Amino acid sequence: PHNFARHGLSGPHHMGSHKAEALAQEICALLNDPAAAQPFIVDITKESISDSIQADVLQSVDLILDFSASHAVSRHLSSLQSGKPRLCAFLTSRGRGLVILVESPGSTSRLDDLEVQLAARIWRNPDLHIVYQITDGGVHFARSCRDTSVILPQDLTAIHAGVAARFIANHIGSLATGLHIWLWSDETNSVTHSYFGSVPVRILRQGQWEIRWTLEVAENLAEMRRQNLPNETGGILIGQIDHLRHIVYVVDASSSPDDSVEWPTVYIRGSQELRKRVEAIRRVTGNDLDYVGEWHSHPLGSSDEPSAADREALAQLSANLASDGVPAIVAIQGDGEEPFFMVDGT
Repeated sequence: PHNFARHGLSGPHHMGSHKAEALAQEICALLNDPAAAQPFIVDITKESISDSIQADVLQSVDLILDFSASHAVSRHLSSLQSGKPRLCAFLTSRGRGLVILVESPGSTSRLDDLEVQLAARIWRNPDLHIVYQITDGGVHFARSCRDTSVILPQDLTAIHAGVAARFIANHIGSLATGLHIWLWSDETNSVTHSYFGSVPVRILRQGQWEIRWTLEVAENLAEMRRQNLPNETGGILIGQIDHLRHIVYVVDASSSPDDSVEWPTVYIRGSQELRKRVEAIRRVTGNDLDYVGEWHSHPLGSSDEPSAADREALAQLSANLASDGVPAIVAIQGDGEEPFFMVDGT
């Protein structure tokens, strides 16, 4: 249902055509220039095809724009080595919200990182909980928050399209990596804008898995450890798992549940209210964020190197998660500025 409202094709004569071809015809007609746009009718997520596109096309462009509203496309574009700025824009909440993610060359945060960071910002800011608000009456054709088709108001689509077009026109020469959210208010008939800068990302590769975690997580773990000294503390890690590309994104961490055991040299994580917290995170972020692992601290004066007990706990966690096909991840925060990650699931 949302398809007709959110694209700029002018008439029924395009029915049955590929969108890329039809849109190129529209652009050429609008500018009265047969060479103004060139369509490429391909599946961008197929490696064999996209490699040729990358060589012939992506190296020559000034800016890559992704309006597919597809996790698969934006994640694939983030992995392409073009050295060009790229921008991903999509609508949310029945057209009430517009999201623009910008990745500039040289940034440690790619489009896929920004998607997960966006979900973390939405979870932490109650004013943004409406962004991925689940509504009834949609047609679900996959499992993502963006994979629900609804009857979409054309007027709101036009408003957000204008905002996106003006944003690109104003910033095309100076795009900075970050997250932009515009929300429409029916009460005031106005649009409000929120901006969040990107968070530096660290990368760890162990076996077949790649862990991408933000320095914001490191700062949070260090602060929670400091507040609980001399006792050890811990909690769970929040993020997302990409099973297809074997990537785990870590963007948040919980504090220790109230029923946990915290001693100077022992920590046993409790579970009080933890399930409700994880379910709330899933609901608010449209299932973009979930439980991805465990974390705990070491005493003052100790490094973040894992002990024999830590390795035993990792093995037990790995055995519990093996049937789900996900890796076991444990982060340890010691005196160092950044945590030590253990991964078992290769």
